[in-house]
Parts: sequence; C-alpha cells; structure tokens
Amino acid sequence: DELLDQLTYEDMATMINVGGWQTAEVTSVGKIATSDCDGPAGVNNFITGTYGTPYPTEVLMAQTWNTELAVAFSEAMGQEFADYHVTGWYAPSMNIHRSAFGGRDFEYYSEDPLLTGMCAAADTKGVQSHKGMGTTIKHFAANSQEDNRMFNNAHISERALREIYLKGFEIAVKTAQPMSIMT
Repeated sequence: DELLDQLTYEDMATMINVGGWQTAEVTSVGKIATSDCDGPAGVNNFITGTYGTPYPTEVLMAQTWNTELAVAFSEAMGQEFADYHVTGWYAPSMNIHRSAFGGRDFEYYSEDPLLTGMCAAADTKGVQSHKGMGTTIKHFAANSQEDNRMFNNAHISERALREIYLKGFEIAVKTAQPMSIMT
C-alpha cells in the first residue's frame, strides 16, 4: 500500500499497458524500464521486433560437453543483450529429454541431469557476467509434453523427480544463482 500510494494513476496505467516482455520506467519510485527476450538462442522479442545473432541451441552446446565453450558463447550473447538494452533472458531451457518426439527438445540440453545442470550453470554465469542482465531458467519442472501441457498430470516418483527432473535445476541454482526460475 505504501508503494502504491506513491504512484499516480498514470504511472499505474503505464505499468499495466506496456506488455510484451517488458516493463515501463516509473521515475517517481525509481523503477527502471526492463526488456526481456525469450530463449533459447539469443536476442528474440517478436513483440518489440528485436532480433540478434542466432546462437547454437542448448542441445547443440550440450553435445560438446564443453562448459568453457558454453561460458564463452553465453558471454558473447550477454554482450549482445547489453547492446540491445535487454535485461532478462527467458532461458536457459533445461528440462530433460524423455522422448525423441518432445516438441521443445531442441531447447533442452540433454537426457542427463548432470550435463543439463552444468551447461545451464555455465550459460547463466556467462550471461549474468554482464551488469544488470539476468537469466530465467525454465521450465520448472517435468515439462515433458507440449500438447495440453497446462493440464497435464505427471505421475513421477519422488526418487525420479529428485534424481532426474530436479537435479539440473539444483545444480544451476547452487552453482550460478540465476535471476529467476520460470514455472
């Protein structure tokens, strides 16, 4: 209530109406404008028309097993984000490959939770090495289908959940402290 009392109705309307993976500046309370991009392979915001270099996707990077390369490529991507004044990246995507028919498998690293966590941590470190830039690791967790995914009821044992589906997220969070996690 104290914060809202500091905003004018015009400020509130501006904040609500900006949309499209971005937020408006509200100088009266010191809120900066932000602009985010969807992942997984670089600057991509079709709403604002901001596009950049198409970087290799997570599945390709994971095939190298080279986390130093992942940091280098994500540092370059982070620099491009900074050049475009992008502050957030909706990636890396890090669900586990469970079927060759997964509609988003190109976005995800691997079927191996250790490799997934190490690669996501490397990407997060590289992008977040740029001041003011943050990653949003996604999609937490067990997002194994596209069709009807908002209403899916996955029956997963606690052991499988801990050892397969959550392990990569745990590694990325403990190792690289991403800005946020997308559910």
